[in-house]
Amino acid sequence: MGSPKAIANELREYNYHDILNSLAAIPKSRLSLAIGLTVLGYLMMIGYDILGFSYINRSLTWNKIALTNFISSAFSNTIGFALLTGSAIRYRFYTSWGVSKLAIAQVIAFVNFTFWLGMFAIAKPRLS
Repeated sequence: MGSPKAIANELREYNYHDILNSLAAIPKSRLSLAIGLTVLGYLMMIGYDILGFSYINRSLTWNKIALTNFISSAFSNTIGFALLTGSAIRYRFYTSWGVSKLAIAQVIAFVNFTFWLGMFAIAKPRLS
């Protein structure tokens, strides 16, 4: 991970107006499609936690699950170390709503296991 100074040096050659002009040049239909698919992706990720709570027979309101998963996914996808960052955020939010540590661990295990199970299921093996 680079330092802020290194990032500033890399971005020094770019002009703020050039970046805005480049963004404005993206066709509105493609921009709308990108935003729509991003929203759909986050909704799908929220489904992991909803299914996790259903699997462990624990209830929590969908808006709390959605908020927690959205923040967890945003940080995990930005920072990386999804198991660490996502788990810490889930732990912080879910404990404040009275979810037990064991239930949180089960949801985290369910979310990560089902994600990787899905990834392996759709992965195409390379045969050389």
